[in-house]
Amino acid sequence: DDDGDRFAFFTLCSISFLDVIEEYPDIIHIHDWHLGLLPLLLKERGVNIRTLLTIHNIEYQGIHSNDILKKIGVENHLQYTKLNKINFLEIGITTANKISTVSETYKDELKYEYYSKNLVEAINKRYRDFYGILNGLDKDVNPENDLEIAMKYNLVNVFSAKKINKLDMQKKLGILRGEHYFVIGMVTRIVEQKGFDIILPALYQILENEAIEFCILGTGEELYLRQLENLKNRYPERVSINLEYDATKPQFIYAGADVFLMPSRYEPCGIGQMIALKYGTIPIVRQTGGLNDTVDNYDTSSKRGNGFKFYNYDARDLLFQMNNAFNLYKNNRNDWKQLIINAMNSKFLLVDSAKKYIELYQMV
Repeated sequence: DDDGDRFAFFTLCSISFLDVIEEYPDIIHIHDWHLGLLPLLLKERGVNIRTLLTIHNIEYQGIHSNDILKKIGVENHLQYTKLNKINFLEIGITTANKISTVSETYKDELKYEYYSKNLVEAINKRYRDFYGILNGLDKDVNPENDLEIAMKYNLVNVFSAKKINKLDMQKKLGILRGEHYFVIGMVTRIVEQKGFDIILPALYQILENEAIEFCILGTGEELYLRQLENLKNRYPERVSINLEYDATKPQFIYAGADVFLMPSRYEPCGIGQMIALKYGTIPIVRQTGGLNDTVDNYDTSSKRGNGFKFYNYDARDLLFQMNNAFNLYKNNRNDWKQLIINAMNSKFLLVDSAKKYIELYQMV
């Protein structure tokens, strides 16, 4: 309940640090709602330092009592107050010099009320100062360096190694063993945002196919945890539900599953699908945010693309793409191998993200 006070205090501490360093920075780069008051405080104090605010997830806004602005000495606090509340993120959007978010598609989506909700007006007023820069993935995140999995691999030995890692994962998770099974994997927070309203009905249907297995690692909302346990009770030998982050290691799923499920309602960037691609585990995603920017539908004629995606937030559309993936896996092994190669060749380099941030810093 006192998070507003905590982060207002942290903001004051951040600014007081400027009094004891020899030279002011050119830019202070702040993230999400927690430091949303910082650009306002700099202006109040006449400090000429430019600011960049990065929004990682607009759902989290920091709505707290307007008493906080009085406590930290903001004179015109009423202009930022609605119903005796202040919105830290909205103040940041209004007062920062530039704004960015973590994918180009999410930036475009935030123009619309469905995605940015009560902040749609604030975003659109600042849209000329708003930029999308996709997050990168550390180059050390790959199966060639992974000491946790049964067999390390790269493009040279991926097809034999994926089979060994699948059998090892099945054994560790207590599901039926066999390389002929088509394994759907997830590593995620188990919350509505991640698509569980459409995932669960689609899984009940696709698991009627006895050649398909499902495993998940994550924690989250009790409603979905109960439904996942019910799914396991229905298919005990082909479903593994791991509801603590230490229940198993995510690498086992990234290396052992055939596809990685991530049909989010919204996804500002997403790292799970990037990791899955590096491990040659094919993502099935909804066409939103960073998922749209990192996954392209596989085309059997051109042999291009690195996954499967659909647009409507609908269990039938998800089921259609899950069946597409299964049929390609089962009936067209050459295309499936090409898809794995395309996935592992996907590039999400941190250095590319860094170069774009440097350009944005120079612009600021």
